[in-house]
Amino acid sequence: MAVESLPGLAEALAASADPEGAPALAAGIVAAASAAEPERLSALAASRPEALARILACAGGAAPFLARILSAHPSLFLQLAEDDFDAERSAAEYTGRLETHLAGTPAEEEAARLRLFKYTELTRITVRDLSPGLVPPERSGETLAELSHLADALLARSLATARTRIGRQIGPAAWRAPGGAEIAPRFCVIGLGKLGGEELNYSSDVDLVYVYESAPTSVDTPLDAGPAGLSPREYFTRVGQEFGRIVGDSTPEGFLYRIDLDLRPEGSAGPLVISSDELASYYDLWAATWEKAAFMKARPVAGDADFGWAVIRAIAPMIYRSSMDFAGVAAIRQMKDDIEKAKGRAAATFDVKLGAGGIRDVEFVAQALQLLHGGRIPQVRHRSTQGTLVRLEQVGLLGAADTRELLAAYRFLRRVENRIQMVAERQTHRLPESPEALVRIARGMGFDELADFDRELEAHRRRVQEVFANVFPEAPVARVLTLFQRHAPQLLANPLLRGRIEELAERFAQAIDGGPSPERAMNNLDRFIQAVGSRRFYYGLLVDRPELVPRLAALFA
Repeated sequence: MAVESLPGLAEALAASADPEGAPALAAGIVAAASAAEPERLSALAASRPEALARILACAGGAAPFLARILSAHPSLFLQLAEDDFDAERSAAEYTGRLETHLAGTPAEEEAARLRLFKYTELTRITVRDLSPGLVPPERSGETLAELSHLADALLARSLATARTRIGRQIGPAAWRAPGGAEIAPRFCVIGLGKLGGEELNYSSDVDLVYVYESAPTSVDTPLDAGPAGLSPREYFTRVGQEFGRIVGDSTPEGFLYRIDLDLRPEGSAGPLVISSDELASYYDLWAATWEKAAFMKARPVAGDADFGWAVIRAIAPMIYRSSMDFAGVAAIRQMKDDIEKAKGRAAATFDVKLGAGGIRDVEFVAQALQLLHGGRIPQVRHRSTQGTLVRLEQVGLLGAADTRELLAAYRFLRRVENRIQMVAERQTHRLPESPEALVRIARGMGFDELADFDRELEAHRRRVQEVFANVFPEAPVARVLTLFQRHAPQLLANPLLRGRIEELAERFAQAIDGGPSPERAMNNLDRFIQAVGSRRFYYGLLVDRPELVPRLAALFA
């Protein structure tokens, strides 16, 4: 069948994100399908021409890497044309469809079949996201949720396969405790970041932590008499390594996901897997503010979900403090400013994730207000950025107009991010430099003119920056805490000392703000804290002798 004979295709391609390049890619897909299953293609051209045209225009215009996959696997193209694009799919639906897709698959073919399932469903999500009538901008969260739920299904199946393989090689995960009782620790993969928040983007890493269940407190000696003489950590490390290969290896059919394990305790220097007791201890004693902020999005994505939720609930009191965590907010703000400055120097084009007025600024507002109030107001504890903003408005911590502006900007920026990434499935967040590539992004967003896209982008960025400044004016106490975070972070990281440092910061802020030259005083306080560093004796003296603080502030002024 010739591509020109498909009803409505010419019009769809002309309206696509890339009307010059899409026709050739569409022709390749149709030629492959016509050679493989001509009768099925002809039947679909008669019964579902609009579905065929929509898929070809979206893949050829906005996601050319998908066009190449459909050309290599024409049955996927025909299967998609028979599918239903109207409804969002739940996590349970993806799991059920994946099980059906893999039924009867030999073990040696499972990796390829998993990848084909991913790209079939990714194409369907792409078509839905690029069709305003199916997923209008105000419902763009559906796309992020579907991307997350697709990942859930693929990760859960991959972990089950990894455990089966390791079990066959060295035996099941069971140990004999002193006294003869058998112990079978549970295991879970916890998702953080956008996966944990169910707001995954198009070509994101998946941020994961591997956790196994600690031995019961009644067992006072290590469990080392397990399969092949391995301890639980060694055994589940094997499982984690096999899981990583299944998920991350590139094959002729592509890959599933890039796994990022840097959010685990101690990052790349820490063990691949960690026990539940060790994880709780780390967040209680050692975790930095940004690590705690990341864990606010934690959710089980594979393995034993009940165990995973129990781990998350046990750590929650260590994340949300009963008092306002001003030091935590100062630390996040400092990190955000450092990243923004570094990225701003890296290239000329706007980074929709890290640039000023970008996605990270919206996320910062949500996370900072959660850190400040989550210990006292549990309603604001929510994993997704959009859900958090809504709850912050509901409890009166964010105004209705600010919430509306932040949600609109977040949805717009996330749609831009997905259109940048769907071109080649590359993990990039920066707008392209070439005018042609920018026009592709703008048309994929529904703009006929690049200037109109630029104006709306700038309007959203400006409003995010305005809301950010309104919600978090740099109050004196925040500035003082930033100085401590910069020069003596160990003190703020110590739960036993943090409260005293915050108390001291509040006193300095009041004294400086009421003095004759606040800016000069703040600069000299900066030098003072830099010189004293982390020597807690001096700060303890100032806490115990509060009358010294205004004298020092006057001297600094």
